[in-house]
Amino acid sequence: MSLLNIKKVTTEGVSVSGLSAMMDQENIEFNSIGFVNWDSFPYKPNVKFRIAHSDNAILINYQVEEDSVRAIYGEDNDKVWTDSCVEFFVCPANDGLYYNIESTCIGTVLLGVGQDRHGRERASLDVLAGIQRWASLGRKPFEEREGKCSWELSLIIP
Repeated sequence: MSLLNIKKVTTEGVSVSGLSAMMDQENIEFNSIGFVNWDSFPYKPNVKFRIAHSDNAILINYQVEEDSVRAIYGEDNDKVWTDSCVEFFVCPANDGLYYNIESTCIGTVLLGVGQDRHGRERASLDVLAGIQRWASLGRKPFEEREGKCSWELSLIIP
């Protein structure tokens, strides 16, 4: 596994809906996700992401192509992992704690912190409200849509 070279950018005047265009302008390259972590779930959609940071935020832009898409959960901290979603893991300090930010294709977010995948503490809805989101499929929940689908998600995480 190689480390990402994460570029520092200024976010002055950038809205979350314009994040993809700003990353294009800054020549921030996409990274492909090339493996699946779970043997019992071998399906692997085509997922790529790019990431940058500012003085006070992490900026992520995902692009996904998959065989079907679903977004039935519209409330933060709900069962987002059962919908079409992406995840971002980060350990900002050397304290053994990591943050897991799961986001659906409509920008519904679950954020947990802990030392492993069990017993993580979830962020409050006030904290989650600070995450700016833009989703190409809109923000309203919907039942599964069968057939090839592409979607994009941008996040600005304070």
